[in-house]
Amino acid sequence: MPSTFMGISVAGSALQAQQTAMSVVGHNVANANNPNFHRQEAVFGARSAWPYLGANGSRVGQLGQGIDVTTVRRYQDQFVQNRLTDSRSALGQWQTGKGMLDRVVGVLNEPSDQALNNDLNQFWNAWQQLSLSPQNVPARNNLLEYAGNLAGSFNRLSTQMETMGRQGEQDLSGRVETINTLASRIAEVNGQIQQTLSSGAAPNDLLDTRDALLSNLAQLTDVTVRGSGGAEDIVSIGGHALVQGIHAEAVEVGKNASGQTAIIWKGDGSEATISGGEVGGLLDLTRNVLPSYRAGLDQVAGALISTVNGLHQSGYGMDHSTGRAFFTGSAAADIAVNPQLKGNPAAVAASSNGSAGDAGIALAIANAKTQSALNGATLGQAYASLVARIGSDAASATNRLETQTQVHQQLTTQQQSVSGVSLDEEMTKMIQFQQSYAASARVMNVMDEMIGTLVDRLGVGGR
Repeated sequence: MPSTFMGISVAGSALQAQQTAMSVVGHNVANANNPNFHRQEAVFGARSAWPYLGANGSRVGQLGQGIDVTTVRRYQDQFVQNRLTDSRSALGQWQTGKGMLDRVVGVLNEPSDQALNNDLNQFWNAWQQLSLSPQNVPARNNLLEYAGNLAGSFNRLSTQMETMGRQGEQDLSGRVETINTLASRIAEVNGQIQQTLSSGAAPNDLLDTRDALLSNLAQLTDVTVRGSGGAEDIVSIGGHALVQGIHAEAVEVGKNASGQTAIIWKGDGSEATISGGEVGGLLDLTRNVLPSYRAGLDQVAGALISTVNGLHQSGYGMDHSTGRAFFTGSAAADIAVNPQLKGNPAAVAASSNGSAGDAGIALAIANAKTQSALNGATLGQAYASLVARIGSDAASATNRLETQTQVHQQLTTQQQSVSGVSLDEEMTKMIQFQQSYAASARVMNVMDEMIGTLVDRLGVGGR
């Protein structure tokens, strides 16, 4: 038979359940502006009922024993969450790529009076002016000055691109340390999730913490998460497990079999396959993009050196010297005006036959401006093509970043539509639970009065 105090117990269960539900609402409201929070909801379940026996002992029905909060549900669309993680990785990759390419475009500074193309044109024009007056010493000095400016521009661009590459490698080291820190933290949280699950509780806030860590990890590298959302989920990079349950691997910056900068697994020394995130972007820039730009610049500088030196060495200076190279070096990093010419303008070979008024070599070098020198293009065209390629890459990175930003925003909106907190909805629930709590309290008061009446009456009758 149900206890005389069963009504009070039922009302008490309702009070406790509504209070718990109100606490969940308060937790939601408190985290309404937390982007890593997933909305939670108290799930109610009726307690097991008692069989109710009639006066003659026959079973005529059941009496409910009240209500409990059976669990606290966490709202998440795992499909959208996985796409958001992938989007985060792509966003990090293109943010890094755009930043670096914008710096390269800034270094080129084309078109401007301080850029290499302007120095190249001044160099050709100086030879043209010398061809008009081969014995003019100021014209020779101007030529050497413009040649020095041109060589300096090549040196500066090469050095700055090399510096950007080294800085990219240094940035890789910092990001790899962050990857290892995040991996260790995810493994630690997995252990806490495991403990919470074993106690029968829902580790909702711990899952939010892990999702936030995974989001930060995806910003750095392309990750894959396999599992059902429990403590044994596997977080992989390129098919290699970074985190599995409470165990975390580590990576470091090293060299691959080709001698390129790479990310290496500390455990077995193999190369980590990374193509996304900030790390993937930095690897592509330092191993492929920047070296290809420097190679293009070296080709232009090398062709300039070869073209000018080939003509200059066949000519004669005012001092009757011959066979001297105009430039030393072989690439953009080391091109320089021959030291034998610096401060010695008479040694500049403008004559093709050694006669005082001849300017055959000066004119030939000036005309080299319009002649094919590199892959069917003039030197100016070859450099302009390199500048255009860099500009196109930068514009493409900007477009990809804008597109990826829009995709990420759309996925974030989808994710928030499921997991985000609506203050209006929470206020509605708050009123609902408040009224249920008040009604349950009223039931308890009435039941208390009824039991009091029964006790009082029985007490009077027994005296």
